[in-house]
Amino acid sequence: MSRREPMVCEAVKACGALYLALENHENSFSAGAAQHYHARTSALFRPLSTKTRSKQYTEMCAVIATINIVYEMMSGTELMEHITTARALIQECHWNALSSGLARACFWFNVGMDALNSVMCNSSVAWDPDQWGYDPGESVISSLREILTPEAWVHRLLYILAKTVTHCATKPRARSPGATGGGQLAQRAQAWDSLTQLCNWCRDVTPRRMQPLASLDPRFQSRTCYFPNPG
Repeated sequence: MSRREPMVCEAVKACGALYLALENHENSFSAGAAQHYHARTSALFRPLSTKTRSKQYTEMCAVIATINIVYEMMSGTELMEHITTARALIQECHWNALSSGLARACFWFNVGMDALNSVMCNSSVAWDPDQWGYDPGESVISSLREILTPEAWVHRLLYILAKTVTHCATKPRARSPGATGGGQLAQRAQAWDSLTQLCNWCRDVTPRRMQPLASLDPRFQSRTCYFPNPG
């Protein structure tokens, strides 16, 4: 796919213009960004209703929808409609964790945003992590920790995050004790033990430079930000 495609250029221009608007507090850049955004959004959704589009066009639309997510993040849009569109297109292109290049980047960005959005909304991830085509590699011994790239560790952490938030969000409703309810609780307890082991293993083998500086006791947390005010 060429970077000179008009729709791709419009997507990149919109992000660039919005970045300049945010950096320089210029309304003119913001207006230009919105113009590029709406132009490519309308051009993107019109052909998607047809089933005869080519594979190359579908892949281009998947990339553009992913870029749209970046724009919406910078603009502070609460309803990130393009996450759903991008995910559907990425799945249609059969892109997953085993893909390479731009396809791989679009996949990981989409599932990463999906996982973070699920944390904020306390909901399950839309794309089941077991369908990502990803192996967390728990069998890797700690002596190999420095061989893996930071990108590989980020992917591993995203996988564990997606699995954990989905498990927490699918908590069953309270019901009267019974054989079925007891069986479900036992399965959830077993799944939680597996996630705990995976988290503990990842914590032990993650390189020091990628570990958190400190941990906060949940009992004493508040809504106040613990990071210093840069202003």
